[in-house]
This record gives sequence, structure tokens and C-alpha cells, in this order.
Amino acid sequence: MPKGDSQPLTLDSAHDSGTSQPDAITPIASVADDVKLASYDLKVSPDGLKKASTASDELAQSTGQAHDKLTQAHDGLAKATDGFTFATTLGEVLKSWQSRLDMIHRDCQDLSGLFKLAVDAHHDNDDTIRAKVAAMRKGL
Repeated sequence: MPKGDSQPLTLDSAHDSGTSQPDAITPIASVADDVKLASYDLKVSPDGLKKASTASDELAQSTGQAHDKLTQAHDGLAKATDGFTFATTLGEVLKSWQSRLDMIHRDCQDLSGLFKLAVDAHHDNDDTIRAKVAAMRKGL
């Protein structure tokens, strides 16, 4: 898309670009191509990342608890409802919710770990830059 064109690029318009491979990854736009995007400053807050990690941990814990409570609530239900037509459907609903809660639990754990890695990387990056600046000052 030429600079100055007011129509934004979307994933759909990128795939409609005539590439022979419909699943090809097509860059939508680079930051350098869009002055508006290039002018934004990225602010990283280690405290914010730590809070996001803690919130993710708490969500993982609460979804784990919800899974356990749901499972406990259904203990003995299959035996008590044996012969009723809804029992099979109820079991399928239980499995579906257990699966969803498991997925959310794992996702929250993964996000927490990623936030923690981002905090570590941010601190490591700061330390590396400080060391390089100090080395440059010594060399001057």
C-alpha cells in the first residue's frame, strides 16, 4: 500500500494481495512505513508485568479450584442418574467444562511465566546496557 493512502491494511486485504499461497504470511505494514506507529513510545513497567504475572497466577489457581469443585459436585451423580436420558448429556457437559477450565488454567500459568520472563529480560537488558555504557565510558 503506498504511503499516504488512507485505507488501513487488514489481514484480509493482505491475503487478497494476489499471493499464490493463501496461507502465506504477508507483512501487513512495517513500523517504518507508518509514521503514526513509529511515533509511539513503548513503555515497559516491571511492576506492571509483575502484577500481571500475579493476576495470572491467581486466575490459574481459581480456575483450578473451580475445576475441582465442579468435579466434586458431580461425584456420584452418574450413578444416581443411571437410566435417565439426561445423564449422558450431563456427563458430556461436565467433560466440556472440565476441558475448558483446564485450558484456561494452563493458559494462565503460561502467561504468568511469560510475564515473569519479560520482567527478567527487562532487568537483564537494563543491566547489559549499563555495563556497555560503563565500558564505553572507560574507553573514552
